[in-house]
Amino acid sequence: MAKELTDILKAAAEVRDETAMQQNTATRVGGVLTDLAQFVGEAVFAAGMTAKTSAAGVSLLIKYYNADGQPYTKELPLPVGSLLRAGVLTPAQLADLNTADRNETTARQASDAELLRRIQGKSTSSSAYSAPCINLGDLWVILRGAK
Repeated sequence: MAKELTDILKAAAEVRDETAMQQNTATRVGGVLTDLAQFVGEAVFAAGMTAKTSAAGVSLLIKYYNADGQPYTKELPLPVGSLLRAGVLTPAQLADLNTADRNETTARQASDAELLRRIQGKSTSSSAYSAPCINLGDLWVILRGAK
């Protein structure tokens, strides 16, 4: 777990204000940098980021802390996807995409069922031109001499 920001800031101020020779060692300076990096990693990237969606688009809300340790938020708009560029989908775009997918699936299923009825010669919209199996079936009967 990262140190508190106020503790990190105090340690950084001590490093900054040090006047004695050879007191700002690599361990001391590196420790402040490591603590700061760990704090930022936990604060910003773990719990400090949320998504905001609206009809206009999608944004990331990123939580930061000022020098006094007070939180504030910045909004980072993400590009919305389109046919011309990659991006994220808005809720409206996702709903439209799902609706179009369901409509296409329904239309394909209906077309497949109608094609099967035409192949079997059972379609109510079949004719000699659109369903050759009607004539082929009759031809087969005639060739066999059953008619």
